[in-house]
Amino acid sequence: YHKTVLNNGVRIISEQLEHLRSISLGIWVNAGSRDEARSENGIFHFIEHMIFKGTQNRSSLQIAKDLDAIGGLSNAFTGKENTCFHARVLGNHFVDLADIFSDIFLHSTFASDDMERERQVILQEINMVEDTPDDNIHVLFNRFFWMGHPVGMSILGTGETVSSFNRETILKYISKFYVPG
Repeated sequence: YHKTVLNNGVRIISEQLEHLRSISLGIWVNAGSRDEARSENGIFHFIEHMIFKGTQNRSSLQIAKDLDAIGGLSNAFTGKENTCFHARVLGNHFVDLADIFSDIFLHSTFASDDMERERQVILQEINMVEDTPDDNIHVLFNRFFWMGHPVGMSILGTGETVSSFNRETILKYISKFYVPG
């Protein structure tokens, strides 16, 4: 692999595998649920959901169409220590994929109607974990093992915290954590 560090501190790790005919791209944010204030627990997971919902240049439908046009599959995940947005595309569409990901990462609008729809999805996700004992035991274990420490908080947040998020809260976290420094 090859590591490049840009002047602004962004680290780029690349590797060329001659036997593959696809391109993968991941943007890793060095922040996760451990970096959240207790009152804003679940904000990084909320941002993860929202970032694909539309930009100043593309609607969520257009993002999906643009990815589909280049054979793309995209996803994201939030952890305790980082958040990742990743995709894989066919052939030599790196420039197209980099354009789409740069757009969603730098120009997401976090529109109010999208936030309300996604809030309901996340609240349902929280309820599903609470209703699934073999998932919920991990949430409970972490809460009690790391009692009082941010690592003990659920990555998903709580119904109360997720219900409180607004656009300003999201933008505050993005301006603090989604920058090269």
